[in-house]
Amino acid sequence: MFKQARREKNLTQQQLAEMVGCSQGNLANWETGRFPIPEHYRMELQKVLQCHIPAHIPRPRGRKRQKFETDTISVSFHLSETQWIKLKKMSHDVGLSMVEYLVRELELGE
Repeated sequence: MFKQARREKNLTQQQLAEMVGCSQGNLANWETGRFPIPEHYRMELQKVLQCHIPAHIPRPRGRKRQKFETDTISVSFHLSETQWIKLKKMSHDVGLSMVEYLVRELELGE
């Protein structure tokens, strides 16, 4: 939905992401409807693009989604402040939440 508005303003995802203060990866996920847009970013996007943006953009129909079996687990671990900051930065740099980043790293390590 806002992808068209971004293109009409001749902005790349990276340029728009820098304007609203998010990562390009997050912006791509929001454009495709993969993740809902946090309210403060949605408001910034509306200001920059001068259009209405719904809180969640539905994924296009017809795309095959992978089915995953999931279990809910609780994990507890301790991080130093330095480790916490590093984890936060690394996850932000790739456009993932900290939990998504940790899960991805665990999957890569298998």
